Amino acid sequence: MNMITRMILRRAAFAGLSVSALATLSACNPDGGYSRGYRREVEVYREPAPAYRPAPDDYRPAPPDTYRPAPEAYRPPADTYRPAPEAYRPPADDYTPAAPLPGETVSEEIPYEPAPREAIQTYENDLNPHGSWVDDQEYGRCWVPRGRPADWQPYTQGHWVNTNEGWSWLAEGDEAEWGVVTYHYGRWNRHPRHGWLWVPGTTWAPAWVAWREGGGYSGWAPLPARMTYRNRVDAVYVDRYVPADRFVYVEARYIGEPRVRSHFVRNDVTIINRTTNITNITYVNNRVVNRGVSVETVERASGRRYEPVRYQQVATYEDARRERAAGRFVAYTPTTVAKADTEYRERVQRRATEAEVQYKERVARRVDEKQDYRERVERRADESEAAYKARVQRRAADDAAEAAAKNQRVERRATETEAAYKERVARRAAEDAAAQKKAAAEAAAKTDRVERRATESEQAYKERVARRAAEDAAAARVNSGKTPVAQPQNDRGARLAAEQAAAQKAAEQKAAADRAAQNERAQRRAAEDAAAAKQKAALDQQAERERMARRAAEQDAAAKAAANNAAAQRAADQKAAAERAAQNERAQRRAAEDAAAKKPAVDSGARSRAADNAAAQAEAERQARMARRAQEEAAAAKGKGGGGNAAAAEEADKAARVARRAKEAEDAAKAKAAEDAAAGGRKPR
Repeated sequence: MNMITRMILRRAAFAGLSVSALATLSACNPDGGYSRGYRREVEVYREPAPAYRPAPDDYRPAPPDTYRPAPEAYRPPADTYRPAPEAYRPPADDYTPAAPLPGETVSEEIPYEPAPREAIQTYENDLNPHGSWVDDQEYGRCWVPRGRPADWQPYTQGHWVNTNEGWSWLAEGDEAEWGVVTYHYGRWNRHPRHGWLWVPGTTWAPAWVAWREGGGYSGWAPLPARMTYRNRVDAVYVDRYVPADRFVYVEARYIGEPRVRSHFVRNDVTIINRTTNITNITYVNNRVVNRGVSVETVERASGRRYEPVRYQQVATYEDARRERAAGRFVAYTPTTVAKADTEYRERVQRRATEAEVQYKERVARRVDEKQDYRERVERRADESEAAYKARVQRRAADDAAEAAAKNQRVERRATETEAAYKERVARRAAEDAAAQKKAAAEAAAKTDRVERRATESEQAYKERVARRAAEDAAAARVNSGKTPVAQPQNDRGARLAAEQAAAQKAAEQKAAADRAAQNERAQRRAAEDAAAAKQKAALDQQAERERMARRAAEQDAAAKAAANNAAAQRAADQKAAAERAAQNERAQRRAAEDAAAKKPAVDSGARSRAADNAAAQAEAERQARMARRAQEEAAAAKGKGGGGNAAAAEEADKAARVARRAKEAEDAAKAKAAEDAAAGGRKPR
């Protein structure tokens, strides 16, 4: 099996392709290549057709004499006719169907198989009088009717009859001789040289045509040979393989009328644009049912009833001609053709069964591979988780050791600062005590000097007074017998007054000198006290700054420890959330796989998309909540540690990155949800 086929099978398996579709896809081309007529399709879910209900046993067809031909065809007045706005240009005879649109889903298609030789011999015996046989390069032996005009195409000379299998084409005129075969078996292809040629088939149908309806008109066109399907044929295939110019249109009221050819409208672009494809060919109880235009629409438009008629199966061409000439509706089913059709269906079913078995084996193998992959992923996740926890613990231990070392340094610095401060205080106290002792000693010495000087002055004064008194007494004794002389007494008084004034002046000078010395000492002491106070204030400020620095360091260490704890907690929360998300994802994936094994692929694809969208939205919301929580914690840490906290700034940056990632994840989830919602109507997962 080549790479292209493996890729197709893989995409089909994940897109929800049905088991039978993949089985037939593989069985039709075992070597994995593309064969002629083979195309991969995906089935569109449609409501099943109503079950076939056979007519009651007391059913009786209408007698022949109750038939009334339709009145002459209605011809509208000439002035009511309006030509088409533009001429419709049909495609060339070598029309190639358009490629499937993106997201287009169709049922499984199987390659065309030529009818067996026995069936072709039967057809040759029946059709040789009415045409010729040619060999086509693609479809082999084909039949061309004789004497058809240039603008002729199949299913145009006759009328439609309502049956239990849908509208059946009843050929008229010379086509009635060979229409019992060519209008109910095989397909019609447009050949550039031979015109319309019939490709033999073995499956009987009321009519192998496609249908369009709308705007009061109904149209049909023959199906080509490449449209061979095992399950059904609907509008998707027709739009791909049948061009619009192949359809002939009539008003809905003329569908069941004889000589319907007289009401044909061709290549009218207005009608083409108003109509839509309603082809719906299915298999019910091994019978082909071609619904086409609803009988109710035709009855409502024509105003008459179209009761379903029964076919009478005949095995020979002569019986078919005879019954048809008698006015009965027949289904010509030769024995060789019926046998070939049965064998063909058995081959297709056998291939489908084998392909289904192969598909189940591939699915089981893929399930095992997915299980192995999940185990590897879980093992790697466990290993990554263990490594992550080890890194987190190691980083936490390093941070704790660093914080402890920093605290020790801070405590040591604080102890050294306090010891130095106490030493300076003790030194200043000793200096103050020494200065006070020195001042006391100087004061005592000054007091001694003053007292000594006072004692000396008083002693000298007393001596002088005593001396003077002695001198006066001696002088008095000398002069006791003489005439008193006034002049010496005056001289002594003057001398005594001068001595007293000098002593008084010396005492005043001494007192002034003492006062000046005392003032000088007071000023010196004041200067010393001011210097000591200034130095003490500076030391107090330095100690306060050191205490503030120590407190700031302690706050930084506490903030960093809190940030580390918060980071560890967030990491643990993220890991737990990731584990829960992984568990939920695994549970959803297993539930989706179980549901896919029990229910249709389309429902499984829808549930899988819904689950993926819900999981992506929940993950985006979780990341947004984590981002908000990280921002709040970073803001709290920043407010606690101050504007200069580096740890808080780092946490703020981390929170911003988490918020940005959460925003990106939320945008990606929304884009994925929108893409899945847009792809929901095109291609199931």
